[in-house]
Amino acid sequence: MKPEDQAPPRLARQGACWLWHDGQFDEQWLWSSLLKPQDQPGARRISTGGRGAAWRLTPSEVTPGDLTPSDVTDGPVFVCREYRRGGFMGRVNESRYLWTGATNTRAHREFMVMRHAAKLGLPVPEPVAAMACRGKGLGSMFYQAAILTPWVAHEGNLASMSQDIAWFNAGLSIAKLHAAGIWHADLNVHNILIDADDQAWLIDFDRAREGVDDSRLLQGNLSRLKRSVDKVCPEMGQRLWPVLCDGYARD
Repeated sequence: MKPEDQAPPRLARQGACWLWHDGQFDEQWLWSSLLKPQDQPGARRISTGGRGAAWRLTPSEVTPGDLTPSDVTDGPVFVCREYRRGGFMGRVNESRYLWTGATNTRAHREFMVMRHAAKLGLPVPEPVAAMACRGKGLGSMFYQAAILTPWVAHEGNLASMSQDIAWFNAGLSIAKLHAAGIWHADLNVHNILIDADDQAWLIDFDRAREGVDDSRLLQGNLSRLKRSVDKVCPEMGQRLWPVLCDGYARD
């Protein structure tokens, strides 16, 4: 499917907040899940593989639009990730970003990249919605944002899997992503999830780019992943990194 064949996502607005979605779920539920994920039924903070800014949502009741959650996931389970800064900057400014327009927000850009990848049939969860809220007064120079995606039912991330097939499929999934011209900004072992069928899913597309044909930039994804492997699971990586590279070359 070409990008021009995709219908644009729906856009809703409340005050200084923008919401993008595909009309699959009730808008009020989307607003509440993105604005206050911690208050949703069954909400649980996800503490692994990130900065503690993600919530697993298992709502007991969802008002659907055209679809119910079970139509797009294995059950009504979602992940709401609030955008957070890391490093030194995160200590000074945890979650505010400079406002340069709604479509330039990190939430909108990630939503569009993931949506495009999923509709191409790539192993990427199709996003449910994204939201950006601009501040008031002097705070209008900044915004905060969040994105809602389906929960990927998985056995573990790449670092926890010792099977050759899991690493081979991880390489295959990355190759498919690159063949579609998509560059992942933070490809690491935590952002590759392996499901019960040994399929490798790629997640967290914050700052990702489409239309990339620079082979050096794409190979940089593999270099970043190799550094992650060397840091998190070096002994396993010595044996299985060549398997991943074989999967990458096989596509």
